[in-house]
Amino acid sequence: MVRLRVIGSVFALAVRNRQLRRLELAFAAFNGAEWAVWLALLVYAYGHGGASAAALMAVVQLVPSALLSPALAALADRHRPGRVLMFAYLAEAVTMGMLALAMAVPAAIAITGLKFRAVSA
Repeated sequence: MVRLRVIGSVFALAVRNRQLRRLELAFAAFNGAEWAVWLALLVYAYGHGGASAAALMAVVQLVPSALLSPALAALADRHRPGRVLMFAYLAEAVTMGMLALAMAVPAAIAITGLKFRAVSA
């Protein structure tokens, strides 16, 4: 019971702090958007090429992240954390917009569909 009170008081303190509240809300929005994009891309790929296309989409998303993470983390450590976070969120917003546009344009569907069919065949 004492532990719950401590957790509650820490949570209340964090909620009252304007900067922490903004940071937590930004992280929640980022996390939700990241999950939504993952699911949308996998469903899109599955719809245009089945399970193999969805697997390819997952690999295409994960391999660059795995390869670039060490270098980008070292670069990010040289700058202020708030600025790095802001640019990361901005980059994610721009790429999500480009992705939404690519998924909405019929020509992009035909091109990606051909790629998925070639890979899954």
